[in-house]
Order: sequence, then C-alpha cells, then structure tokens
Amino acid sequence: MSGVIARTMLGQDLAPLFDEPYLSTSLQQFWGRRWNLMVNSILRSAVYDPVCRISTPVLGKKLGTLPGVFLTFVVSGLMHEGVIKKSVNNRWKLNKWVSRILTLGFISGTGFWLFFPQLIRNGVDLKAISEYGIMLEFVKNKLHVGR
Repeated sequence: MSGVIARTMLGQDLAPLFDEPYLSTSLQQFWGRRWNLMVNSILRSAVYDPVCRISTPVLGKKLGTLPGVFLTFVVSGLMHEGVIKKSVNNRWKLNKWVSRILTLGFISGTGFWLFFPQLIRNGVDLKAISEYGIMLEFVKNKLHVGR
C-alpha cells in the first residue's frame, strides 16, 4: 500500500519491506532474509558493519563478527522492548478495549497482506468457493432425502 502511495506522489519505488516471508524454509531465512528487510538493512549498516570494522582488526576474522552480532541483537532487543513506549506509558495510555481492537486490526491486516496474495495468485480462493458450493449442494441434497 505504501509503495503505491510513494510511486504516485514521488514517482519512485520504495524498497520492499518483506520478501514473501511465507515461503521461508527456515527461521534463519525468515528473520534474516525475508522479514522486515528495512530494519535488517538499518541494523546492518548502523550497528553490525561498524562494530565489525572496529573489532575484526583486533580480534581477527574468525572472532571479529561476534561483537557485531551481539550488539545488533542488543539494539534489536531494546527496540522490541519499547523503551519509548515505557517512558510515555503513564502519560499516554489507550483504553484496553481500544488497544485490543487496534491490535486485532493490525494482526488481521498484516495477516491478510502477507498470506492472501499468494493464495489468490495460486487460485486457492476460487477452489475454496467452488468446494463450498459443492458442500452446500451435498447438504441440501441430504436434507431433501431425509424428508
């Protein structure tokens, strides 16, 4: 959706945020190469690469990447803990029902966006509609036979 808006307003394409994560064959591939590519790119350029440039000459090629991996996970963990959310939590709090509705909306929207395009591309939606029609006919026939 944001890509369409950016293309319309700016005349440029945005880099994709995801790369068909539902096709992942491992957790490593899911988190490292298919899920939230923008954050992956930001953490790599802002944390991992600079730390590796500093630590590799000191620790050598074999151990030089370890501090980069560790600090990247620390920064990612801080981002996921919601440090900013915690700092404004007492002043800026939504009603729990509003929060639940927004959460369910987000999960539904992203779930739809992530999984349904692939299903529609493969015609699963049309097959399901067809099978529901067959099931409806079956039930209807069973109800008429029982009379």
